[in-house]
Amino acid sequence: MNIKNNLNQVHQLIGATSPITFIVTMSTLTKLAIISEPNISILLCGHQSEGKSILYPLLGNEVHILSEPITSAQLRGDAKKNSDNKEDVLFSKEVCIFEECTALPMPIVSEFKSFLTSCSYNLNKKEQTTSNLSCAFIGNSYANIISNADFTIDNLLSNFSTALKDSAFLSKQAALVPHYKDFFGKRIYTEINPDHIKKFGETLFNLRSHSINLNQIHIDDKFDSRSKGLITKLTSGIIKVMYLEKAPPQHIIDGIVEYASFFHALALGKFHNPLNSKSIKFILEAIHGTTDDVEFVILYENRILVKLLNKSLCLKYAINGFGQTENLLEYNFFKENPNISIISPITKNEHNGLILHQEFNYSPLTSKLININGKITPQNTDDKFNSIVTRMISSGKIYKLPKYRGVSNITLSLITRKINKEFCINITELKKSNIGISDKSGFELITFYEYIK
Repeated sequence: MNIKNNLNQVHQLIGATSPITFIVTMSTLTKLAIISEPNISILLCGHQSEGKSILYPLLGNEVHILSEPITSAQLRGDAKKNSDNKEDVLFSKEVCIFEECTALPMPIVSEFKSFLTSCSYNLNKKEQTTSNLSCAFIGNSYANIISNADFTIDNLLSNFSTALKDSAFLSKQAALVPHYKDFFGKRIYTEINPDHIKKFGETLFNLRSHSINLNQIHIDDKFDSRSKGLITKLTSGIIKVMYLEKAPPQHIIDGIVEYASFFHALALGKFHNPLNSKSIKFILEAIHGTTDDVEFVILYENRILVKLLNKSLCLKYAINGFGQTENLLEYNFFKENPNISIISPITKNEHNGLILHQEFNYSPLTSKLININGKITPQNTDDKFNSIVTRMISSGKIYKLPKYRGVSNITLSLITRKINKEFCINITELKKSNIGISDKSGFELITFYEYIK
């Protein structure tokens, strides 16, 4: 099945109206992964009414919803009881959702740290007992998150107790999933069919014992062995949500690994950009539907520029709400300034900034270019060689003068002046990744939201 159609079916089940930003899709799959995969824990934070817990009560009777206060006796049983009955013990459950848990004290968090390390607990303080519990900790946080630079533990968990921000606890979380309007972007939800979502939840629950072969996955070596284990389990859970018992192609697994790594890195207080060469085919099939008509792509933190094959046209896809904001800034600026020669015409704005259509008639300088069906080579700059050419010009040597390789510093200086003039700003350094070499106007800006006041 086409990935885009596959994901649209998930959107229908959860009541999301397509199109939505890809980060909303991956966040939802991550939240559902605790239903299909045993022994993983995630943390959901963000603004109120952003849908952190809306799905969980609808997924069936095996999902237990709780809120503070939580006691040790609830978690592992009461030592005063002689019974070995595990029915009321939370650590014996399969899935628990801990809502409004921002104030959990250190003794309770320590219980969870110990449990998440061994996946076992001391039932009634008498018998060491294994468990398959997966859980989600949910709480509101009111920080202003407007860019990837704001993804710090202090911001994301600004309203959480010191115990919950403990690095030893966070390192045991498979994912930290932020729920912020500016990050998710604009989205519309319709009424969820309770029978369909309950049946889906029961199907996922029955997959908990099913194993996915992930022997061929590669996780970035910046993650230690514990993190790699958590990323692998999260990847397994997401695959089950998407494909149930089936095994997807390797490029889809690779893409899911990158997003699992992104969410896990947030729990560690780090940023892992999931837009890279390992994930690009998966993302393209999910948002664009195919790779057959793609010549090459250029990757940014929040957007993907897709150059269409045999067409002087590119599509700028916003992957998250930040990218949607960047697209809208560029679109609105071009509408107000349609005659700026260094910007190719933007011909269409789809779904309120989710996709921009823009003419593309230049050769990009950026090394972030990834060929899909093309053979484009970025025009790399050789600064050392260019400095020799400049000295030759300065000394009056013009016979058989070689051409600059890529863009010289002199040319970059002229481009900087032009940008400062057109945008009424005063930048001193220029990102070469924003520049395309054009026969028509000398150069054009690939992206330009950063220059808009």
